[in-house]
Parts: sequence; C-alpha cells; structure tokens
Amino acid sequence: MKAKNYRPDIDGLRAIAVLSVVLFHIEPSYLSGGFLGVDIFFVISGFLITGIIYREKLDNTFSFANFYVRRAKRILPPLFLLLILVLVIGYFISLPYEYYKVGISTLSVLAFASNMQYALRTGDYFSNDSSEWPLLHTWSLAVEEQYYFTFPITLFLLIKFFDNRKFIILFALCIASFILAEYMSRTPSLQSVSYYLLFTRFGEMLVGSLLALLSVSGKLPRFRSNGLALAALLVVAALMAFINESFPFPGFVALAICLPIAVLINSENTIANKILANRVFVFIGLISYSLYLFHWPILAYIRYVFDIKGEGYSLPFNLQIMAVAAMAILSLGSFFLIERPLRRFKLQPIYVGAFYFLIPTLLLGSVAGYVVYNKGLPQRLSTSDVNADFQYSHIDKNKCPDLVNLGCEGGRTDSQKKIVFFGNSHAEHYFEYVSTLANKYDYDVKLYASGGCGMGGARDSQKCQVVREAFDKVSESADLIFIAFRWDKRRSGLADLVSSLVKQGKRVVVLAQPPLLTVNPAKISNCIRLGVHCDQDVSVSDQYPKYNELVKNIAVSNGAEFLDPYAYVPDFKTYRDGDILYYSDDDHLSVYGAKWLAQLYENAGASIFQ
Repeated sequence: MKAKNYRPDIDGLRAIAVLSVVLFHIEPSYLSGGFLGVDIFFVISGFLITGIIYREKLDNTFSFANFYVRRAKRILPPLFLLLILVLVIGYFISLPYEYYKVGISTLSVLAFASNMQYALRTGDYFSNDSSEWPLLHTWSLAVEEQYYFTFPITLFLLIKFFDNRKFIILFALCIASFILAEYMSRTPSLQSVSYYLLFTRFGEMLVGSLLALLSVSGKLPRFRSNGLALAALLVVAALMAFINESFPFPGFVALAICLPIAVLINSENTIANKILANRVFVFIGLISYSLYLFHWPILAYIRYVFDIKGEGYSLPFNLQIMAVAAMAILSLGSFFLIERPLRRFKLQPIYVGAFYFLIPTLLLGSVAGYVVYNKGLPQRLSTSDVNADFQYSHIDKNKCPDLVNLGCEGGRTDSQKKIVFFGNSHAEHYFEYVSTLANKYDYDVKLYASGGCGMGGARDSQKCQVVREAFDKVSESADLIFIAFRWDKRRSGLADLVSSLVKQGKRVVVLAQPPLLTVNPAKISNCIRLGVHCDQDVSVSDQYPKYNELVKNIAVSNGAEFLDPYAYVPDFKTYRDGDILYYSDDDHLSVYGAKWLAQLYENAGASIFQ
C-alpha cells in the first residue's frame, strides 16, 4: 500500500532523471546534458528525506534508528546484489589491474566513500579512462549516504540552538556550497575532485531540504500555475539539451537545474504534474534506483571487452541495444525480486543492522580485500609460458605495490651510488628497465612516481605535488637522475626542472617515450581469451617519434642526456613475442617489455650508466 503522501509526479521526475543519465552514458551525443539527472536525484532526495525527518520531529516520533533502518532497507539490498555481480563478472573478464581496481572500488562503496576514492584516482569524470570503471556511478550514492549521516544531526542542532534562524543558516550553507563548487570547477588543480565531493554537492540537496522545510512549516504554499510549471519543465529540457561536459561543473549550472526542479516539486495539479504522473514515467521512476545501479556496470564491462581502441563512451549501435536489454532484465529483476520484497520485509532494527548491513558488508569486504591484497588475482590468467604479473602490468606490483611510489627501491640496494627516478606511470613502466641495468652497473634505484602526474606544478593534483616534493628532497643525494613521462601529453615544466638539476651539478638522463600504439595489445589478448571477435590490427601512432624529438631538444639544450631504449630495437613496431606481450596497454610497456629492452641495451654494449 502506498503512503498517503505519495507523489506520483515525483516518481515521474525520477524517471526523467534516470533516463537522462542512462541516455548520456550510452552515448553523450544523445543528450549532452544528461549527467544533470544526478542533480535532479539530489534535489528529490533532499526534499523527501528532510520532509520525513521534519514532520516526525514536529510530531515527536522521529527516531534515528528507524530512519537508518528505512534507509538501509531501501538502499542496501540492490547495492549488495550489484557488488556481487560486479565482482563475479570481473573475475572472469577483467585483467589483473582492472580487477584490482574493482576490489578497491568495492571496499570504497562499502565504506560509503566511493566518491572520495574516485576523486583521488580517476580524475575527470568524463574522461575515456573513467568509462570502464564498473562502480564509478556509486559516487553519487556515497554523496547521498554522507548527506544522510550529516544532515539530520545538523538539522537537529539548528532546531535546538538556532531554531529561529535555521532557514537563514541553511540558505547560507546552500549558497556557499554552490560558490565553492563553482570556484573548484574553475580551478585547474581542483577540477578533477570538485565533481565528486559532498561539499560541492551539499547545496543541491539543500535546495530540496529547504523546500521541504518551508513546505512542512507552511511558509511556502504549493504552486498552481500551469505557466510556471511548464516553464520549469522547458528549462530542464533546454539545460539537458545544451549543457555539456565543457561547462564548469558542478556550480552555478547545477543551481540552474536545481531551481526548476524545486518549482516542479512544489507544483500541484498543473499540466506539468499530470505529464510527470503518467503511468510510464511513474513505473520507470519506481524502478529508477535499480536501473541506475545496473545501467553503468553493464556499459562499463561492454566497453571493457569490446572497446579495444580505448575510444571511451561511444559504442556501436548493436552493442547499445544489447546493453539496453541487459539493463531492462537486471533492473526489473532487482526491483521485483530484491528491492521491493526486502524493503517490505519487517524485522527489528538490530536484525536489519545485522542482515541488511553488517553480515553482507563483512562478506563482500573480505572478498574485495582478498582481491586487492592479491593485486587482482593475476594467477587466474597465468599459463606455463606466461606470468600474468609481468604480462598485464607496467610495473612489478610485488616490488612496488603502492599507487603513489615514494621511494620504491631497485637495483643494488646496498650500493653507495644512487639513482633517483622521477616521473609518472611512464617512469613506473621503465622501473624494471632501469633497475635491471642499475643492478649490473652497481647502482641503487629509488622511484618517485605516480600515474597521471605532470611535473608537480601548481596546476597538478595534490597527489602529484606530493611526489614532486618528495623527489626534490632526495634529488640532492642522487648521483644520477632519470626522468620519464608520457611526452606526447606531458612536457610542460621539463625545461625548468632539467635546468635546475643541471645547475645543481646533477647528471640527468631523460628517457624517451616508447612508440604509442593505436590499440591496446593486452585488450586484444583478453578479447581473444574471451572468444570475442575483435580487431587485431596493431599499428604505431603517426605521432611517434615526433614527441621524442621535441623532448630530446628540450633535454639536450638544458644540459641533460637523452636515452631512447627503443633505439636498440631492430624493429620498433615490435610489441610481442609469441604469447609474451611487451606492452601492458597502448602506451605502457609490460614488465616483460622493460626486461626485454634492458637485455637489448646490454647486448648493444651501451654505457650511459658508466
């Protein structure tokens, strides 16, 4: 039986929200502003949750235990089903590093902190790299869960100590959140995290919360203007049609979508309300949570298997149809078999806590922890001829397990001659190369690197600045300094860095970037393993070796040496030897590849280490 305050038009708004998100995720050109659907969900959540809390507070019936029991029964069962399926499917189709990331993501979801994990790890939400993270969309659930933990307490404190000024304080917090979001979204070093944070999304939910407080307290009557409601609906449609990922977001654009949604929520008996309350929209709204949960991992895993060239969101039309069919099956199954029955199942709060939260969290956390601890279970893919630890990784995770390497050690660790190696993932993929040669020439090697970083300037992320600061501290004691980045994308700051080190009397060697491939050999290998038809034509980007020539000029003109490991390769297009891959993806060497290059260098009798 539906609650007496049930609003079918709000389910209609949920339908618009989830359909816009799904359309955008299937193909951004279908609805460029479809990602604004998440902001609609935020306003709706703020409105409904605050309305429940405030009414029960006024009636002296509110209980934190009952509130969180309702939230647990509503949110957790389908979410746990999602995590189980993602872990199981990932076991069979994912390469080790990607499965390791699934484990990390699962743990962050269980800790209600996936938004923070993605803010630190994935960078831009709209990037091609992000499109294959099967649990990326759970960032929005984490934001809502964090809101559920913080807002009720905040509201109760305001009622207790600042009851007469609670509206003003919440309004000020709302505006401050939008201003902070706009500032962060326009600040290069903060853009990658602004999308995910509670602080930058707090205002969107507060729009709904303020509307609920004003409505319940009788300070704001319902709107009955057809013109106003239809105008709000048209504004929502226009924003979704014309906004795209190039706009600074979140911030004032998010406010622009939140305000007309608030108007629609506060409207009553208008044409817009009747449109939203039609049966199709209402049904989609009812299954919107399950549809939201399952649509993204389906798309992510399809891209992972079939998108050999790493083109990101776009999928062939036949795969889009397959994805939509899978979404319908899983979301309907989840709603009718898991979400609705377990939500209605009556248990005492202590049993809800145990069976809906604690036990499944411990079980899933143990599985995910095992996956993470074992670096994505590479042994799944090892054969008598291929060590998957070396085949599918750009760095030996047994030697350097950290995501941010601040002193990972190789070469002769007892040597007094010191090499300090600085860079990003391209330094990591050369680590075995340098370490192997350093061992021969009696050097200790310490690596200071992290994936995705530039030189660690003001425009870089905090993670990258930490790497640069650590490198600066140890570079003074180095006898030899190696630098390696992805030069077709990261050259800014190299001249200043090399010049500064040379002026300090340091010997600096800049390593060339290996040939950039047009496709990912590891994905081809995985595609073949899964029995899927895929394009196996691997070629070298026409940008090779242009980026190396540019960097060579920068390095040499500022007093550094330049070493191209591929100069010792008879055929620079070589990327494999039988079943052994020399590349772990389209631009990173595998550990096998690094060892192979080191052997070719030794065979050539070169002597840059001497």
